[in-house]
Order: sequence, then C-alpha cells, then structure tokens
Amino acid sequence: MAMDSLPVYAINLYQRKISPLKGYRCAHHAMHGGVSCSEWMKQKTIEIGFIKALFLMKSRFYECKLASDEYRNIVVSESNKSEEDDSGDSKLDKEDVKDTVGCCLAGFPW
Repeated sequence: MAMDSLPVYAINLYQRKISPLKGYRCAHHAMHGGVSCSEWMKQKTIEIGFIKALFLMKSRFYECKLASDEYRNIVVSESNKSEEDDSGDSKLDKEDVKDTVGCCLAGFPW
C-alpha cells in the first residue's frame, strides 16, 4: 500500500461516516463553490502527495474559517434586519446562528 493510500482511505471514511453526522457543511464550499475541504485535501494528496498537501492544508482551513465567519455575519445581519423588535434591539446574535455551515476545524487558532 502506497504511503498516500492510507490518508485517502481515511478521508473517504470521514466523508462517508463522520461528515454526514456533523449537521453542517463545509463553509468554504458553501461560500465559494468548488469542493469541500475534505475533498480538496483528498485531491491534493492524490496529486502531490500527503506530506506536501499537509503544508497547504493550513491555508485552506484558514480560508474555510474566514468563510464560516463571513457566513455567520451574513445570517446574523439578515436575521436582525427582519426580526427587530419594537425597541430596535436585535433578537439574534452570532451564538444563536444554527450550524448549517461551519469551518472544518473552527476551533484551531488559524
């Protein structure tokens, strides 16, 4: 088995078994089109190898986090416009946004 076969197998397993259970989809894919981060990593692993793909992964996940933040800001802004109460106070803030779109690794500090 080639060194890159195991990571591709693991990504396939993640895509089939774990990702559907998360309850949200890749923010980068939702905001920009193209492929999800996991599919991107799988394709890069096949194209250039797993080790080289790892070096590119950080920037992709950073872009995904930015897309997730942008999506949440849009949802909050649109919701606040339509759901202001009589006092003009917002009824929704970022913590209340449903996780329909999320960053693959939003908890990481990049």
